[in-house]
Amino acid sequence: SISGFTEQNLVDTVSMAYDELSPEAQAHFDEVFQEDLGPTSIRFLNGEDTIQSALEAAGGELHPEAMSAESWQGYIDALGYGEP
Repeated sequence: SISGFTEQNLVDTVSMAYDELSPEAQAHFDEVFQEDLGPTSIRFLNGEDTIQSALEAAGGELHPEAMSAESWQGYIDALGYGEP
């Protein structure tokens, strides 16, 4: 989470980077997202200690105001995971 970085900023940034990938790299990104990034994000949302410890060990942090189920609902819907 970056202060002041909006959801639209994220969409624009990811879309720009994705569009620059080759078709093979786009297919790989899609596969990795569904198999790894999506479930990892859900683990953060569920507050799993091991994933949060790994983030902190890497120097990262989660901002509590960005971790509400309401903030994540569109993302969860897009992943097809249903309600948290």
